Amino acid sequence: MGLILSILVALLWSLFDVIRKKSVKLISEIKVLLIIVISQSIFFLIFLLFSDFFLVLSSYFFLAILLIFLNFISMYLFLKVLKSGAISTFIPMLSFTPLFSALYSYLILNEALLYIQYLGMVFILIGTFLLHAKNKKISNVIKSPWIILEYRNSFLIILV
Repeated sequence: MGLILSILVALLWSLFDVIRKKSVKLISEIKVLLIIVISQSIFFLIFLLFSDFFLVLSSYFFLAILLIFLNFISMYLFLKVLKSGAISTFIPMLSFTPLFSALYSYLILNEALLYIQYLGMVFILIGTFLLHAKNKKISNVIKSPWIILEYRNSFLIILV
């Protein structure tokens, strides 16, 4: 059941990305951002009405504000990249997220990863380099990290 749900989530999430790309072609990134945030807020408020969720906001307030701010910034940058970049190139670059999560978890939470997990991150980097190589010759794959750094959209998606 978990595999079926994972595939369904991947299908729906990729459709969401395509719809967001089409949306930012029609209206500004800010308007799309506001539409997404307002619609998500309505959905979650309805969800909260029918749940037994309870949160002591006073102990969570600072983190909540920080998370909201980071979410707005990253979603705005993501929409800017979607507007001008190829979705097939930039969506896979979101795979950098585990790499940065591991780095942050080590620096902030003192968590360590297993060697096999570091190996997985190396494969993520190799896949990203392959996506940005002009062709699949080894010399172009080796040059691709510099191509990523030179290309504004690549830099923005890494920030996301």
